Amino acid sequence: MIGSGYGHLDLPFVKGCMPNVEKLAAVEPDADQMAKMKTSVAEQLPNASVEFFQETAQDWKGCEEPFDVVLLFHCLYYVPASKRDELLQKLFDNIVATGGLVCILITPCNLEEPTMLCRLLGLSTAERYLDGIRVSAKMTSAGFREHYIHGMSPGRGRT
Repeated sequence: MIGSGYGHLDLPFVKGCMPNVEKLAAVEPDADQMAKMKTSVAEQLPNASVEFFQETAQDWKGCEEPFDVVLLFHCLYYVPASKRDELLQKLFDNIVATGGLVCILITPCNLEEPTMLCRLLGLSTAERYLDGIRVSAKMTSAGFREHYIHGMSPGRGRT
């Protein structure tokens, strides 16, 4: 889980999609967020072995073994545009196991009419702008061969 914050998105995803996960790594530069993450992991995934890394996505070197799944949920906005290609290359070369998955969650932003979420995330500038097609192209450049873009509609799946 790279750029996991306190885990409010990552942990429910892991718990729901990979309930028997045995090993995790959480990468988060913010000390307060990391402290909350440690508590949340202990509560939600008590049987998982977890390594915590308080550093940025671009500074993290990875672990000894590659991962079957890597999550970057609302993380790429905070990686400077000039460092994104390097990060994706590092994921391909050193972090993701052969045949592994990278799950990226982004909120595309219309620069002409940014949504409230885009403004809160600071996505109204071209420097931070991301969309699925651009991310997909960058992943191809890094060596990933299969990737899918799945759009989400507001309000779907809420109960």
